[in-house]
Amino acid sequence: MKLSAKLVTALAAIALLVVALAGVMSNSSSVLAETSSATISLDKAWYASGDTIIITVNDADSDQTSPATSSVTYEETGSSFQSFTLQANIGDSDDDGDEITSADFTVGTTDGGSELNTILAVTVIDAEAGFVTIGTRPGESQSSAPLDGSGTTLIFISFDVDSEETLTDEVRVTSTQDSEGILVSPTEGTGNAASGGEFTVDVTLTTVGTSTTQLFVANGDTITVTFEGEVSSDKDQAKIETTGPTIDVISPIDGFTTQDQTPTFIVQISDNESGVDEETIKFTIGGSIVDVDPSDTTTVGGVITAEFTPSSELISDNTKASIAWH
Repeated sequence: MKLSAKLVTALAAIALLVVALAGVMSNSSSVLAETSSATISLDKAWYASGDTIIITVNDADSDQTSPATSSVTYEETGSSFQSFTLQANIGDSDDDGDEITSADFTVGTTDGGSELNTILAVTVIDAEAGFVTIGTRPGESQSSAPLDGSGTTLIFISFDVDSEETLTDEVRVTSTQDSEGILVSPTEGTGNAASGGEFTVDVTLTTVGTSTTQLFVANGDTITVTFEGEVSSDKDQAKIETTGPTIDVISPIDGFTTQDQTPTFIVQISDNESGVDEETIKFTIGGSIVDVDPSDTTTVGGVITAEFTPSSELISDNTKASIAWH
């Protein structure tokens, strides 16, 4: 049976659609495969206007190193372990993710040589400063060939240095007031070879308006930090609170006078949003700051009741009291 031209055309269209879908599925899979395990986080769960938020990105894939070589004069008649300063920010050249060891160095009598690897070991004392010690391995000596145990030898140490990288415009921070937000560029601190690539950037919160380093917020807003593009699907959020906690003095009332040198102070602190850290509650009695024992606080329905009974030594004539918290 012959197929009509219309049927052939329809079948061809279906075939093209299948090919197109296959292409879309293939592209989608490859993108997901390239997505890194980078994480992003904020330093707090609650902020106030005017605060500076710290955004931290951890991405081992972006922790880049570059090759370096230092030459030092090794005294074959000197101490078996000698101290040297190489280039700063020694990196993890073998990419094993562990601390930097002698395996991250190549040691030879020529630039790029490695004939001293089995004789001399490099121990990192301070990777950020580039400070190391070099000495003979167990069972070896300073007269092990090609060393002869006399004079000095110029040796070359090859290794990697951890460069300061910047994730340019790879993080977007937004608020409820500004859904577009701003793009920021977290920067890796030097000496991060053992940290797996930690990048940070600061953004100031403001009620005035968004700029390149400031984000417009209002009370009750949600701040969201995400990766721009398809670097990673990880994100973090925090809330904005511009109203502080309220405090009610239960006892003694303001202006109260007494001859009791050990009166009990009772206050109630309310904050239904960010809350109050009970361990930061302090009473100031006659100029002396006293921490409130957590066992002397109770929390019911978001209201913290704190009690404090001072010793008689804290109370004198005209003593005044106040309370503070965070």
